[in-house]
Amino acid sequence: MNNEILVYAQQLTPRVKYAVEVLLRDLLSLQVSFTSDKESFIEFHGSKISYSYQPVCEALNFVPHGLLFERGIEQFDVHVFETDLGKGMFKVNESPFEFDVFSATFYLVTRYEEYLPHVKDKHGRFSAKHSIAYKNDFLIQPIVNQWAQVLQKILEQNIPSLNLSPSPKKFSVNPTIDVDSAFAFKHKGLVRTIAGCAKDVFSGEFNALKHRVSAILGKVSDPFDVFDQLIKYQNQYGWRFTYFFLVGDYDKNDKNISITSRKFQSVIKHVNDYSSVGLHPSFASNENKAKLVNEVNRLSGVLHYPVKSSRQHFLKLHLPATYRNLLELGITDDYSMGYPEESGFRASICSPFYFYDLELEVETNLLVHPFCFMEATYKYYHPKNPQEMTNKAVQFAKTVQQVNGEFCFVWHSDSISGEEPWKGWEGALEKTLFALNRL
Repeated sequence: MNNEILVYAQQLTPRVKYAVEVLLRDLLSLQVSFTSDKESFIEFHGSKISYSYQPVCEALNFVPHGLLFERGIEQFDVHVFETDLGKGMFKVNESPFEFDVFSATFYLVTRYEEYLPHVKDKHGRFSAKHSIAYKNDFLIQPIVNQWAQVLQKILEQNIPSLNLSPSPKKFSVNPTIDVDSAFAFKHKGLVRTIAGCAKDVFSGEFNALKHRVSAILGKVSDPFDVFDQLIKYQNQYGWRFTYFFLVGDYDKNDKNISITSRKFQSVIKHVNDYSSVGLHPSFASNENKAKLVNEVNRLSGVLHYPVKSSRQHFLKLHLPATYRNLLELGITDDYSMGYPEESGFRASICSPFYFYDLELEVETNLLVHPFCFMEATYKYYHPKNPQEMTNKAVQFAKTVQQVNGEFCFVWHSDSISGEEPWKGWEGALEKTLFALNRL
């Protein structure tokens, strides 16, 4: 038995290769090779399938819909329907699926719909409510992974020589931490410190003023300085955390302290000793590449090695521009693929995949790590108490576990501080990690 498979396509386009590789290579761990030579395919005696309007010899054949043979981006209606195998789209006949599973995978994973004209939210983002997954009630399902599981069974039944058991992928948990503000009161400079004190006075928040002054004077610890606690959680539960630090200039939506602060640099280095560290590109950098370049260089200078991972602040993701900018600066892994206002699977997949640039029709080297859950969603968009939020996290983790995916979730470092607006949430992360550890 082996895990090599030959795929014939009558038109071997970049789209065909990408869609096939997402399902067979990335999700089923098969070694895939391609041919458009019908005669050599017929003569091949190993494991093989065809992607053709007409069957080729006796090989298992998947009928195309046509999307993968096209070029360019066209606006068209995609009909989603129920099948015996769950949701489907791009209907075909006389094929193992009632739909073209490769076209459907391509459409969802490339985020085809995000290249089309759409109404943006107040922060200029693609909204979950406009997605085909939300409109057709499958946002909370990683249906590409589910299709891959069905495809695995089909291949096992039709190609007994193909090695697909046991499951090639294992369930994993990937906790990620956004550090929007490393300190609540300290190391913010004279102007911001005076402004903060004045705000407390004018709003009558004298207890807050006392707390602020005590932290600044070092009488109590800064409430946002929670990094030793986070490192303790990592050591306790055994999952390596990934942190994303905001190092952009102070602005309306970017309010961390200056990277020139030696204490801030010390925090970044301390966390890096135990965990993975990446960049949290500022809100402003999404519209200003020079700012992004500066921020990458800043963080690289502190770490003394090139920054390779990122997640956009405010999840401000514009395709393909955001990802092209990251690629040009040497970023290899991005964690922005998810929605702030809804939990679920933005690309309908819960496993890392390579970004495909639809405008250039090319698979890139940027590995996208989709997340499906963020604690802030249940604070600001769908208010829940911390226990209800933890229950939601476990539900999503179980869904991911069923398809042997990666449960990537987002937490904010300041949410475990107990400071407003997170009062009462300080124990939520630990409870969530404990619940996930029992799965």
